[in-house]
Amino acid sequence: MAGLPDGELLRIVGVDREEYRSEALKFARAELGRRGVAIPEPMERPAAHEPVARISGRTKTLLGIACAYTLAAKLVPDMSDANIRLSPSFGLGIVSAMLWSMAWDLRVTIGGRGGSARAERTWHKGLVFWAGLVTLAAAYFGSRELQK
Repeated sequence: MAGLPDGELLRIVGVDREEYRSEALKFARAELGRRGVAIPEPMERPAAHEPVARISGRTKTLLGIACAYTLAAKLVPDMSDANIRLSPSFGLGIVSAMLWSMAWDLRVTIGGRGGSARAERTWHKGLVFWAGLVTLAAAYFGSRELQK
């Protein structure tokens, strides 16, 4: 513990405290006390049963836009006498952006678990697959719309 920087010791006794034994936490707190570093109040991690707490504002905004666009795509043709049709490729593009944003959020939030600050953050393979697939579908339908 004596060889670790202050930031890593604070992380050990703070947000990652569930990943360490009580003895390790005791030694980390003692080392921080010896160095004169104040230990802040424990910061709570979002609970696993609270997935919305892990979602960034960007992803929530994209989700709202996707919902609004889906609602508009359904209601506008039904409520209008004119032959108005919203672009499905634009809707797919919004969903694609939202999936990529969710994958990024998960990469940043939970990617580096495992007790090491140097743990490599990884992409969620399932979300990356679906985001890539939806991106390809948006590009395909967008190119077909441009050909018309």
